[in-house]
Amino acid sequence: MTLTNLLDMFEEFQSQTGSPYRVNGCETFLQLPRQFGSGLIRHWHLRDGLDLYLQTHHLIEEMTVESHNQYSMFGLCYCVSGSVNMLVNPSCSEMIIHPGSCLSVNMTEAYAAGQLPAKQPICLVEIAIAPHMLQTLLQDELSRIC
Repeated sequence: MTLTNLLDMFEEFQSQTGSPYRVNGCETFLQLPRQFGSGLIRHWHLRDGLDLYLQTHHLIEEMTVESHNQYSMFGLCYCVSGSVNMLVNPSCSEMIIHPGSCLSVNMTEAYAAGQLPAKQPICLVEIAIAPHMLQTLLQDELSRIC
């Protein structure tokens, strides 16, 4: 996800909830409004094509988060706490990620959704890698091996 896509998503969230976001250098921070419970989303743009996300939530009511994206990426999502139902592509089956598990996703579709449960702490750590960055990382690693 490019920073522009992320800012568009945060601006949409802000317009729907009134919750402001902050940008400080390579970090973007969004605090959930109290009417939803508690939580935050932090994003670090590490370099072009490489992003790190931290999400923590403790919601009052179940929430579905949908994303319609104009990009492709490879993602790793590690669940620290809570369980989340995820749908990366409407034609694929739903996946559930539990504490201690990691989900790898090759996202070429423009749709993703997550079902965040209520009344339980959720913590997710995600790494998003753009195709060009993944190719660069793999080439560097292969050149060291060969």
